[in-house]
Formats: sequence, structure tokens, C-alpha cells
Amino acid sequence: MARQPRFRIADIAQLITQRGNNRQDVFFSEQDYLYYLDVLNETAIKYKCQIHAFALMSNHIYILATPTTLDGISQLMKGVGQRYVSYINKLEKRTGTLWDGRYKASLVEDGHYLIACMRYIEMTPVRSKIAKTPKNYQWSSYRTNAQGKDAGVKITPHESYSALVQWSDKNDKDVQEEYKQLIREQINEEELQKISKASDSCLVYGSKEFQQSIK
Repeated sequence: MARQPRFRIADIAQLITQRGNNRQDVFFSEQDYLYYLDVLNETAIKYKCQIHAFALMSNHIYILATPTTLDGISQLMKGVGQRYVSYINKLEKRTGTLWDGRYKASLVEDGHYLIACMRYIEMTPVRSKIAKTPKNYQWSSYRTNAQGKDAGVKITPHESYSALVQWSDKNDKDVQEEYKQLIREQINEEELQKISKASDSCLVYGSKEFQQSIK
């Protein structure tokens, strides 16, 4: 099967998805999650990628990030993947692949589309019936974006997130509360399907004008 093309574009957010081989688990203990987050944080800084949102599930991960260089995302995922696979194989005394092929990435338009992706990512534990609310799940960026707490990775607020509150004297808490309200509102099924399709097929998620501008 031909490899999916990679987007070599700087300064546009990408929704990254990576699943365990045969949908098997890739995290086996709390220490594994912590190690992955440490590596993600270090590698994002090294390759100048801004992390806006993430969710680590037992057998897959979602990351929303903006590269500031053309190859930032590919360097980020290669760097994280190599270190994490080596760590797991040594710890679990195993060999072979951990991930189901290469990661998938979708370009995401700013504004409504980017915020929808953030909500999609951070509501994953709820849709998967692992947590009743996103605040009950430890391994996501909800802790930062909605609560202002440390999530284990440096979260860089995207301008679309910061623009949720327009008044000039706003503070971080104002934006967090507005975002929290959006999280409470369900993403409609049509939008969920669009994000899922874009993520699974490495498509562009955004308006027709945005999609045409990428071609």
C-alpha cells in the first residue's frame, strides 16, 4: 500500500493520530504515560513545534500541534516514536513494531475548525466511555486548556483559543471558562464524522476555500 503523503507546511496546525499495532495497547502503566509526555515535551521544544492539545489513550494518541518549520511534525513524531518504542521494548522485554504504521496527520484551519479539533481530542475519553467528564481523565490537555493546570506538556495556546474571549482586559481564566462551556456543548455528529474522516485519511479539515488554498 502506498504511503500517505506528509504535509510539509509550517505555521498551520495539524491533527496527528497514531494507533497501536492491531489496535493493541501502547501504554501499560502510569509510568509509560509520564515517560511519553516527557519525551513529547522535550522533542516538541527541540523541533520547534507548538502543542495545543493532546489525549493519550491506552492504544492510540491524538496531538494537535503547529510546526514552525516545514518538517517539524515529521521530526517530532520520528523523535518521539524512536525513543518511546525503544523504552517500551526494553521495559516489556519485547521486539518488533509498537505502532500501526506511521502516524497520520490532517491540516486544520484556524478558528471554529481548530477549536472543534481541540474539543474532539479532549472529549475522546468520554466518547470512549472511559471517563464521565474530561476532567476525570488524567492524560489529556483538558487540565491545561480548561483548568489552567499542568498536563505534563507545555501547552501553547493557539490564537483561535485565545480569541474565544474578545474583551481587552481578559485573562487566562476567562478563556478557560469560555472553553469549558464549549466542551459542555456536544459536537454534532456530522462534525464528528468530518474530523474523524480527515484524521483517518490525512485530509484537510476546514472550509472549501481553505482546502483549495492547500492544493
